[in-house]
Amino acid sequence: MSACRFTFARRRKIYRDEKDKKNKKDKTKTPFITFIPVRKKLMTLQTKIYIAGGVAIVLIVMTMSMSMWMTNHRITQAERAASAAKQAAAEKEKLAAEKETEAAGYKEKSEYLEKQVAEIEATARKQDEEIERTKNNTAAARSRVDRARSVRSVDTNADELCGKLAEVGHGCE
Repeated sequence: MSACRFTFARRRKIYRDEKDKKNKKDKTKTPFITFIPVRKKLMTLQTKIYIAGGVAIVLIVMTMSMSMWMTNHRITQAERAASAAKQAAAEKEKLAAEKETEAAGYKEKSEYLEKQVAEIEATARKQDEEIERTKNNTAAARSRVDRARSVRSVDTNADELCGKLAEVGHGCE
């Protein structure tokens, strides 16, 4: 405190001296002592440390809050992405199930058609065998007809003719 009073007293004297120099002409005025506030040295080292600590704490709190916000934001984005991926997977799974059902239907159809083709081929083989037998019978009948034509015709009656036809395998009615 004594330093402050000394400073205050010194400044008051300086102020009076300056005023006297300005007002040398006017001696009638009484010297008026005014109070000049003395500014203390406000920014001491301790004050600076407190301010720096406060700024550091504010910066740390801001950094932590921004970090927490960014973390929460990223978590929210990841949750949204996971939800979208689950939904897409469910849709694709449903589509895959539909395609499997469709494929099973086509497989059954192809098996049915293969079975039909096998039956048709078997029928075709039977018909080919029957055609072959018919060709053989037709060839034999033609050869018999040719033999019968080559034989000299003799006057025969209907009974003899029916008897000969019965021998060949064609009876009369």
